[in-house]
Amino acid sequence: MWYNSPVTRDDGHILPMRRWLFSLLLLLTGCIGSATSDRPSTGMVSNILYVDEAIAGTPPDPSTPILGYLYADAQGVFLADQLVLRAGTSRLPHGRDPPHIWIGMSLSPSLERVLSNEDSAYYGVAQAQGRLEGPATFGPEGRYRYQLDNAMLTVLFPLEISIRDLISMPAAESDHQLVEVEGDMLLNDQSALLFEQLGSGGVPVPDSRQIKLTYPPDPASLTYYLTSVPSSTVHFGPVRIVGIWSQNSLRPLAYTPLDI
Repeated sequence: MWYNSPVTRDDGHILPMRRWLFSLLLLLTGCIGSATSDRPSTGMVSNILYVDEAIAGTPPDPSTPILGYLYADAQGVFLADQLVLRAGTSRLPHGRDPPHIWIGMSLSPSLERVLSNEDSAYYGVAQAQGRLEGPATFGPEGRYRYQLDNAMLTVLFPLEISIRDLISMPAAESDHQLVEVEGDMLLNDQSALLFEQLGSGGVPVPDSRQIKLTYPPDPASLTYYLTSVPSSTVHFGPVRIVGIWSQNSLRPLAYTPLDI
Protein backbone atom coordinates (compact mmCIF):
# COMPACT_ATOMS: atom_id res chain seq x y z
CA MET A 1 0.00 0.00 0.00
CA TRP A 2 1.04 3.63 -0.46
CA TYR A 3 1.93 4.25 3.17
CA ASN A 4 4.53 1.50 3.17
CA SER A 5 6.37 2.89 0.16
CA PRO A 6 9.98 3.87 0.94
CA VAL A 7 11.15 7.45 1.16
CA THR A 8 14.80 8.46 0.76
CA ARG A 9 16.17 11.30 2.89
CA ASP A 10 18.98 13.58 1.74
CA ASP A 11 21.47 11.50 3.74
CA GLY A 12 20.55 8.35 1.83
CA HIS A 13 18.63 6.58 4.60
CA ILE A 14 15.37 4.84 3.68
CA LEU A 15 12.30 5.26 5.87
CA PRO A 16 8.84 3.71 5.52
CA MET A 17 6.31 6.26 4.29
CA ARG A 18 4.17 6.00 7.45
CA ARG A 19 7.07 6.79 9.83
CA TRP A 20 8.30 9.54 7.50
CA LEU A 21 4.90 11.21 7.45
CA PHE A 22 4.61 11.02 11.22
CA SER A 23 8.08 12.50 11.68
CA LEU A 24 7.38 15.27 9.15
CA LEU A 25 3.84 16.25 10.00
CA LEU A 26 3.06 15.50 13.63
CA LEU A 27 3.78 17.32 16.80
CA LEU A 28 1.15 16.28 19.29
CA THR A 29 0.85 18.65 22.19
CA GLY A 30 -2.08 18.35 24.55
CA CYS A 31 -3.51 17.46 27.88
CA ILE A 32 -4.17 13.86 28.75
CA GLY A 33 -7.65 14.31 27.31
CA SER A 34 -6.78 16.23 24.14
CA ALA A 35 -4.06 16.88 21.57
CA THR A 36 -3.32 19.22 18.69
CA SER A 37 -1.00 19.08 15.68
CA ASP A 38 0.67 22.32 14.64
CA ARG A 39 4.32 21.84 13.60
CA PRO A 40 6.72 18.99 12.80
CA SER A 41 8.54 16.95 15.43
CA THR A 42 12.22 16.87 14.51
CA GLY A 43 13.56 14.55 17.19
CA MET A 44 16.11 17.19 18.26
CA VAL A 45 15.92 18.20 21.92
CA SER A 46 17.41 21.07 23.89
CA ASN A 47 16.78 22.95 27.11
CA ILE A 48 15.11 19.94 28.71
CA LEU A 49 15.35 18.08 31.98
CA TYR A 50 15.42 14.31 32.21
CA VAL A 51 13.01 12.73 34.69
CA ASP A 52 15.71 12.01 37.26
CA GLU A 53 16.92 15.62 37.04
CA ALA A 54 13.41 17.06 37.38
CA ILE A 55 12.70 15.24 40.64
CA ALA A 56 16.18 15.69 42.13
CA GLY A 57 15.78 19.21 43.49
CA THR A 58 13.51 22.23 43.41
CA PRO A 59 10.48 21.58 41.15
CA PRO A 60 11.17 23.10 37.73
CA ASP A 61 9.14 25.86 36.15
CA PRO A 62 5.96 24.35 34.63
CA SER A 63 7.08 25.54 31.18
CA THR A 64 10.32 23.52 31.33
CA PRO A 65 10.01 20.33 29.22
CA ILE A 66 10.71 17.06 31.04
CA LEU A 67 11.96 14.34 28.70
CA GLY A 68 11.27 10.67 29.33
CA TYR A 69 9.70 7.50 28.03
CA LEU A 70 5.91 7.60 28.13
CA TYR A 71 4.07 4.39 28.97
CA ALA A 72 0.31 3.85 29.19
CA ASP A 73 -1.80 0.78 29.88
CA ALA A 74 -4.91 -0.15 31.86
CA GLN A 75 -3.14 0.85 35.08
CA GLY A 76 -2.55 4.42 33.92
CA VAL A 77 0.06 6.67 32.32
CA PHE A 78 3.53 7.50 33.58
CA LEU A 79 6.73 9.13 32.33
CA ALA A 80 9.83 7.03 33.05
CA ASP A 81 13.46 8.02 33.23
CA GLN A 82 14.29 4.66 31.61
CA LEU A 83 12.35 1.53 30.69
CA VAL A 84 13.18 -1.95 29.50
CA LEU A 85 10.51 -3.07 27.03
CA ARG A 86 9.65 -6.57 25.93
CA ALA A 87 6.59 -7.63 23.91
CA GLY A 88 4.70 -4.48 24.86
CA THR A 89 5.25 -4.95 28.60
CA SER A 90 7.14 -2.47 30.77
CA ARG A 91 9.93 -4.11 32.77
CA LEU A 92 10.47 -1.73 35.65
CA PRO A 93 13.93 -1.56 37.26
CA HIS A 94 14.39 -4.05 40.07
CA GLY A 95 15.88 -3.33 43.47
CA ARG A 96 15.44 0.46 43.54
CA ASP A 97 12.72 3.10 43.55
CA PRO A 98 12.26 3.83 39.84
CA PRO A 99 12.23 7.54 38.93
CA HIS A 100 8.80 7.68 37.32
CA ILE A 101 6.29 10.55 37.18
CA TRP A 102 2.56 9.82 37.32
CA ILE A 103 0.64 11.49 34.47
CA GLY A 104 -2.95 10.22 34.73
CA MET A 105 -5.32 7.35 34.07
CA SER A 106 -5.59 7.52 30.28
CA LEU A 107 -4.34 9.11 27.05
CA SER A 108 -6.35 10.94 24.43
CA PRO A 109 -7.16 9.00 21.23
CA SER A 110 -4.98 11.48 19.30
CA LEU A 111 -1.93 10.50 21.32
CA GLU A 112 -2.74 6.81 21.18
CA ARG A 113 -2.83 6.93 17.38
CA VAL A 114 0.82 7.97 17.07
CA LEU A 115 2.44 6.08 19.95
CA SER A 116 3.72 2.54 19.46
CA ASN A 117 1.23 0.03 20.80
CA GLU A 118 1.04 -3.64 21.64
CA ASP A 119 -1.32 -5.66 23.84
CA SER A 120 -3.32 -2.54 24.81
CA ALA A 121 -0.16 -0.71 25.93
CA TYR A 122 1.08 2.53 24.36
CA TYR A 123 4.63 3.83 24.60
CA GLY A 124 7.14 6.26 23.10
CA VAL A 125 9.44 9.18 23.83
CA ALA A 126 7.70 12.32 25.05
CA GLN A 127 8.33 15.75 26.46
CA ALA A 128 5.96 16.74 29.25
CA GLN A 129 5.16 20.15 30.71
CA GLY A 130 3.12 20.90 33.80
CA ARG A 131 3.31 21.51 37.53
CA LEU A 132 5.48 18.86 39.19
CA GLU A 133 4.19 17.75 42.60
CA GLY A 134 5.88 15.58 45.21
CA PRO A 135 7.35 13.73 46.86
CA ALA A 136 4.05 12.31 48.07
CA THR A 137 1.82 9.43 46.96
CA PHE A 138 0.07 9.45 43.59
CA GLY A 139 -1.55 7.01 41.20
CA PRO A 140 -2.87 3.50 41.87
CA GLU A 141 -2.05 2.36 45.40
CA GLY A 142 0.10 5.45 45.82
CA ARG A 143 3.03 3.78 44.08
CA TYR A 144 4.28 6.97 42.40
CA ARG A 145 6.12 9.62 44.40
CA TYR A 146 5.75 12.40 41.82
CA GLN A 147 2.94 13.70 39.66
CA LEU A 148 2.78 16.15 36.76
CA ASP A 149 -0.43 18.12 37.18
CA ASN A 150 -2.29 19.25 34.05
CA ALA A 151 0.36 17.64 31.86
CA MET A 152 0.93 18.73 28.29
CA LEU A 153 2.60 16.00 26.20
CA THR A 154 4.70 16.21 23.03
CA VAL A 155 5.48 12.92 21.27
CA LEU A 156 8.89 12.71 19.57
CA PHE A 157 10.05 10.25 16.93
CA PRO A 158 13.63 8.92 16.86
CA LEU A 159 15.95 8.78 13.89
CA GLU A 160 16.66 5.12 13.07
CA ILE A 161 20.39 4.86 12.45
CA SER A 162 23.32 2.43 12.65
CA ILE A 163 26.24 2.78 15.06
CA ARG A 164 28.57 3.35 12.11
CA ASP A 165 26.48 6.18 10.69
CA LEU A 166 25.82 7.73 14.08
CA ILE A 167 29.46 8.15 15.05
CA SER A 168 30.27 9.39 11.54
CA MET A 169 27.77 12.26 11.63
CA PRO A 170 29.13 15.77 12.26
CA ALA A 171 28.40 16.97 15.77
CA ALA A 172 26.42 19.92 14.41
CA GLU A 173 23.95 17.47 12.85
CA SER A 174 23.85 14.79 15.53
CA ASP A 175 24.21 16.53 18.90
CA HIS A 176 21.03 16.34 21.00
CA GLN A 177 19.41 14.06 18.41
CA LEU A 178 16.85 11.48 19.49
CA VAL A 179 17.97 8.20 17.88
CA GLU A 180 17.08 4.52 17.73
CA VAL A 181 20.07 2.22 17.29
CA GLU A 182 20.68 -1.54 17.49
CA GLY A 183 23.80 -3.40 18.56
CA ASP A 184 25.30 -5.82 21.07
CA MET A 185 25.44 -4.49 24.62
CA LEU A 186 28.30 -5.26 26.99
CA LEU A 187 27.12 -4.52 30.52
CA ASN A 188 28.44 -4.78 34.05
CA ASP A 189 27.37 -3.17 37.30
CA GLN A 190 29.41 -0.03 36.58
CA SER A 191 29.19 0.73 32.87
CA ALA A 192 27.74 -0.25 29.51
CA LEU A 193 28.89 -0.12 25.89
CA LEU A 194 27.01 -0.79 22.66
CA PHE A 195 29.04 -2.56 19.94
CA GLU A 196 28.27 -3.25 16.32
CA GLN A 197 28.97 -6.92 17.03
CA LEU A 198 30.21 -9.11 19.85
CA GLY A 199 31.59 -12.58 19.39
CA SER A 200 31.65 -15.65 21.62
CA GLY A 201 31.84 -14.83 25.32
CA GLY A 202 31.04 -11.17 24.73
CA VAL A 203 34.38 -10.40 23.06
CA PRO A 204 34.14 -7.62 20.42
CA VAL A 205 34.83 -8.79 16.89
CA PRO A 206 37.73 -7.03 15.08
CA ASP A 207 36.96 -3.48 13.92
CA SER A 208 33.58 -3.46 15.68
CA ARG A 209 32.64 0.14 16.39
CA GLN A 210 31.23 1.06 19.79
CA ILE A 211 29.41 3.84 21.62
CA LYS A 212 29.34 4.65 25.30
CA LEU A 213 26.13 4.76 27.30
CA THR A 214 26.32 7.72 29.66
CA TYR A 215 23.57 6.49 31.98
CA PRO A 216 23.82 2.70 32.20
CA PRO A 217 20.68 0.76 33.16
CA ASP A 218 20.14 -1.01 36.44
CA PRO A 219 21.68 -4.39 35.50
CA ALA A 220 18.89 -6.33 37.21
CA SER A 221 16.35 -4.94 34.75
CA LEU A 222 18.22 -6.32 31.72
CA THR A 223 20.24 -9.35 32.80
CA TYR A 224 17.25 -11.68 32.53
CA TYR A 225 17.43 -11.20 28.75
CA LEU A 226 21.22 -11.20 28.35
CA THR A 227 23.92 -13.86 28.36
CA SER A 228 26.06 -13.94 31.51
CA VAL A 229 29.83 -14.40 31.63
CA PRO A 230 30.67 -17.00 34.31
CA SER A 231 32.31 -15.79 37.52
CA SER A 232 31.78 -12.12 36.69
CA THR A 233 29.17 -9.36 36.66
CA VAL A 234 29.38 -9.04 32.87
CA HIS A 235 26.37 -9.66 30.64
CA PHE A 236 25.97 -9.20 26.90
CA GLY A 237 23.43 -9.52 24.12
CA PRO A 238 21.59 -7.75 21.31
CA VAL A 239 19.40 -4.76 22.16
CA ARG A 240 17.64 -1.85 20.54
CA ILE A 241 18.10 1.47 22.35
CA VAL A 242 16.18 4.73 22.03
CA GLY A 243 18.00 7.68 23.53
CA ILE A 244 19.63 11.07 23.15
CA TRP A 245 22.97 11.26 21.33
CA SER A 246 25.12 14.07 22.72
CA GLN A 247 28.88 14.69 22.92
CA ASN A 248 29.72 11.31 21.38
CA SER A 249 27.72 9.24 23.86
CA LEU A 250 24.17 7.92 24.17
CA ARG A 251 21.82 8.68 27.05
CA PRO A 252 19.27 5.82 26.89
CA LEU A 253 15.56 6.24 27.50
CA ALA A 254 14.37 2.75 26.53
CA TYR A 255 15.91 -0.69 25.91
CA THR A 256 14.36 -3.52 23.95
CA PRO A 257 16.25 -6.84 24.21
CA LEU A 258 16.31 -8.65 20.85
CA ASP A 259 16.06 -12.34 20.12
CA ILE A 260 19.40 -13.97 19.42
